[in-house]
Amino acid sequence: MKRGFLYPVFGVIMLLAVVGFTTQFLQNPGTMIALIAFSALLLYLARNFLKTGKFMPRFTKKTPKVRPMKPGLKRSVTANRRPNPFQVIEGSKGSKKDKRDKTKQNKPKMYQ
Repeated sequence: MKRGFLYPVFGVIMLLAVVGFTTQFLQNPGTMIALIAFSALLLYLARNFLKTGKFMPRFTKKTPKVRPMKPGLKRSVTANRRPNPFQVIEGSKGSKKDKRDKTKQNKPKMYQ
């Protein structure tokens, strides 16, 4: 089948389903509402079963999971701290005059 042919067929099937649903709903609304409710309940139970493996997991007693320790690894009590990679650069917070004086003092001896 071609790809362009599939979408109109799907649209026609959906249109027929909507028409059939509305005619059945108008003829017998109580049965249709009950059918929708049971379908929703069935989908809910199937979704819970696929997620947890149980139909109604909230009614079961929850037990905390205990993770087993790996035999080859030891846990340290405290984490070892690495030395701080940042260094403090000391600078002066003085006025501009102080900075000029310091730059004069820091010149190499051969230029003085």
